[in-house]
This record gives sequence, C-alpha cells and structure tokens, in this order.
Amino acid sequence: MDCPRCSAATSVKDSRPSANLIRRRRVCGSCGHRFTTYEGAEADRLSTRTARQTREKIGALSKTLSAIQDELRILQNSVKGLGE
Repeated sequence: MDCPRCSAATSVKDSRPSANLIRRRRVCGSCGHRFTTYEGAEADRLSTRTARQTREKIGALSKTLSAIQDELRILQNSVKGLGE
C-alpha cells in the first residue's frame, strides 16, 4: 500500500483481528507517516457477470437456483424421451 502523504511504499508494523475486520498499523519508509487501515470483505458487493454480460448480486442469483434446477429436470426428462 502507498503512503497517503508522499505515495511511497509502506510496511505493516502491527496486524490484529478486530470484529470482522483486520486492523493494520502501517508506516511509510520514506516520510515516516503512520496510519491505520481496516481490511475486510464486503459481502453486499459480491456479484457475478451473467451470460448477457450484466452484473447481478450473488444473493439475487441464489434465489433463482431452485428455478434453474426445475428447468434442468424438465430438459433432462425431454432428452430421455427423445432417446426412447
């Protein structure tokens, strides 16, 4: 990570878990500026790209899983019927 003051490289001096985040104390190797960063996953931003090249949230897609499984069963039964 770059220093917010001088844009030089920084190093981590201390790292601790804090709730659902990781707290990191950083120090700039050039100007000596010290600052804290908090890192963690943002689940509400998880998304995927669909076949139509649109973005959909993961939660919205999981709601349609049963509908997809139903369609798959229908297709499988149709294919089995063609082979008989």
